[in-house]
Amino acid sequence: LLCLSLVLIAACAPEPPPPPPEPEVPPEPSPEEYRQQLRGIMGPMLQSGVSAQPDTMVPGILDQLQGRKLQLMATENGRTAIQMITRDIEENIRVAREEERWRKISALCRAFRVFQPDNTRYEKQREYADLMVTRPNLMVTGFMELDNELYVFIDLFDPTDGKTTAYRVREGEEFHGNMRLVRIIGNQHSVEVEFLPLHYTWICVGPKKRDIIGPHIRAN
Repeated sequence: LLCLSLVLIAACAPEPPPPPPEPEVPPEPSPEEYRQQLRGIMGPMLQSGVSAQPDTMVPGILDQLQGRKLQLMATENGRTAIQMITRDIEENIRVAREEERWRKISALCRAFRVFQPDNTRYEKQREYADLMVTRPNLMVTGFMELDNELYVFIDLFDPTDGKTTAYRVREGEEFHGNMRLVRIIGNQHSVEVEFLPLHYTWICVGPKKRDIIGPHIRAN
């Protein structure tokens, strides 16, 4: 009787509940979604008409891109996204060059090497941009004729040390170790100057014309 009672009790016991369903694995992001994630990291670097982030932020951004690249290389969608963002970077290098945003060009060239480490296509542009960042800013403050020679008075700001130096220069003379006064234009209206390391020339206007056309324009 005891055995029969145990069998009846066991037969009447409720069945255990079924195990919970396996959680659904979310679908992998599309290449475009991955691309937008990368663009979010790069921010203003991929926006025309604006400056890139400050130089102090660029190494951290490149580190983030390197980390995401390693993750994305594991999937086909991720690898496609890397190709897409690389094309975005190349297009923005072109735009930044047209806008003469040298710091942005340098940062973009470094970002390109994150995704294409064996491709040196933009290394010369990066080197050029890094030099252009050191180009002094000039303001012509006046002209004066002394002993039958015309002198130009120039205030030069050096971005490498943050100092401003006043110079008195004649046509054809070099100054500051990396600049040359190429010529005086018109009736003491402006001057053409050259940044010697890159043979880059531009025009700085004098006080008479500064309010009309701005502080400086690119020489033809």
